[in-house]
Amino acid sequence: MRKAAGTVENGSDRTLQVDLARRKRQVLAALVFSALFLAALNAGSWLRYAQTRDRFEALHGERLLAVARTMAQRMGHSELDLLRTPRTPETWEVQHDLNKVREANDLGALFVVDIGGFVLLDTRSPAAAGGRFTHLGPDTLVCRHALNGHEATGALHTIGSEPFRIAAVPIWTTTASGDREVGAALGVDAAAAYLSVLGSQRRSLYFFGIASALGLAAVIGVLGRSVVALIRAQDALRESEQLAVIGRLAPAIAHEIRNPLEIIKGSADVIRRKYASECENDELFAFIPSEVSRIDRLVAEFLSLARPSSLSIEEIDIVALTSRIVSGMRARLETSNVECRIESEEGLPFVAADSDRLEQVILNLIINAVSTLEAQSDRSRARIRITASTCALRGRDAIELWIEDNGPGVSPENRKRLFEPFFTTRGAGGTGLGLAVSRRIVRDHGGVIEFEEPSSGGARFTLRLPAFRRPGKTAEKE
Repeated sequence: MRKAAGTVENGSDRTLQVDLARRKRQVLAALVFSALFLAALNAGSWLRYAQTRDRFEALHGERLLAVARTMAQRMGHSELDLLRTPRTPETWEVQHDLNKVREANDLGALFVVDIGGFVLLDTRSPAAAGGRFTHLGPDTLVCRHALNGHEATGALHTIGSEPFRIAAVPIWTTTASGDREVGAALGVDAAAAYLSVLGSQRRSLYFFGIASALGLAAVIGVLGRSVVALIRAQDALRESEQLAVIGRLAPAIAHEIRNPLEIIKGSADVIRRKYASECENDELFAFIPSEVSRIDRLVAEFLSLARPSSLSIEEIDIVALTSRIVSGMRARLETSNVECRIESEEGLPFVAADSDRLEQVILNLIINAVSTLEAQSDRSRARIRITASTCALRGRDAIELWIEDNGPGVSPENRKRLFEPFFTTRGAGGTGLGLAVSRRIVRDHGGVIEFEEPSSGGARFTLRLPAFRRPGKTAEKE
């Protein structure tokens, strides 16, 4: 019968593990797909933006070159000579014609530099005419290319707060022998208006990237909570299956064990009375009833784990109850050289609990702490700290009780199994039912019991139970 139960439990565990692994793979695949999809979408958007920007820059440069080329074709020796002479009506006419073309094409500026490097015309700075073209700054290199007979466009630069771009072309003239040569360079610049459109698109891409990251984080959070909920649900299912197996076996096992125990205990009493004079100082006769009582307590714990609790809820002063338990263990604490200190908030409300059941839980946690400290070779600084305070539990007022020791703590591989039935770290000295029974009792009260390792080391069990609410007070609030 035991073998069959073990087979059912192992099969259920394997099924749960396979299901959990499958769900985890599904969640991981969903996360990877979401991340890759958003990354590809963002990368594609930025690539499209880069292509659009490059295309706009090319079109802008081509347009500037086309306008400059058209204007340069209207220029010759005579026009250049007019620009070199003092201001005459003919000179103003040439400038006027050039300005009309500039305005018609929405250009920002226009300048002409002769082959000697002198500025003949500069609409941005009329006073610069007659000076060297080096004052043009970043446009100087573009002018040099044009003076060498090559069309060229410059990089974007800012004038004020507006981005501009320059283009320059050579002005070809014909010599007396009929040869063509570069007589000057004509340059134009214009605002890069397309950048405002690209800037808006760029901001949209930044916003989309941030929104994608936040969306992915939200998806990760939702899926993460789903996985946690799934793990908890499967843990609860595993526990319920274990309890179901125990529930089926417990009554029969208890009956089969307790009957022989009664016979052993009765027989030991008869023998003790019959041979009272001979066994008065024999410790073996004292071992029998103590071991029988220990087995009986183990059976009782086994049954309490399997049966649903029948609670008698009342208002309990958890600090007073804990103090009474500690007082009852004072002799053991002093013998083991363990200091136990209780701290609590002022005006702590009562808890809604069954006094006997709650005492069983607190006593078990304190005994576990004492047993852990007793196992240490050095108990000079062994201490247990119990702290009671208010907290919230599922939106309701609750009481939180810490039972903390400064022992060696619990290894990481054992923490997940602490509340499993029959799991113990004390070897033959423990039954492995105390914490499992304690969690069952706490859950029956609508509370929570958890383990954590303090930053200073040791072990801490946290018990949270709903605060007691009087019917009258509840009605007043409502």
